[in-house]
Amino acid sequence: MHLLRAPARRHCPATFPPSENNYVRKDICPQIIDWLPLNEAITLEGEKVSIFQGAFGWGKQYFYSVRCDPACEGRPCLHMQPGVESRCETRYNLVPAIIADEEAGDVAWKMIRVPGQCVCAQLVAKETVHHNNANVLDITKLFRG
Repeated sequence: MHLLRAPARRHCPATFPPSENNYVRKDICPQIIDWLPLNEAITLEGEKVSIFQGAFGWGKQYFYSVRCDPACEGRPCLHMQPGVESRCETRYNLVPAIIADEEAGDVAWKMIRVPGQCVCAQLVAKETVHHNNANVLDITKLFRG
């Protein structure tokens, strides 16, 4: 009897097309990639903080950012099959930053949320979502007589 099973297989293609020369890549959620000098950010704990931006000979802090084009954020993804409900969403990465601790009059390192990717999220009605519990270990079975 196996107590732990391998995770369920995802529905992803097994291989890439044999030759990418015959294909054109199209973004389904156009994105903007740039370096941002943020003045404020949200920490891992959800706290709004001020980013320390240059003083005492320090330069500005820039953060590599990937986010959805504002014209597409929250709108349906492009090039999807008819009937598939989706939307473009910006997701965030945690990165270290020097923040201004105004109460203490000092600076400190904190992890902040920075836009990190633009994804296409498929929207599925809650009634149609099926959870595959076959791969979850039920520890109560271990203690039954």
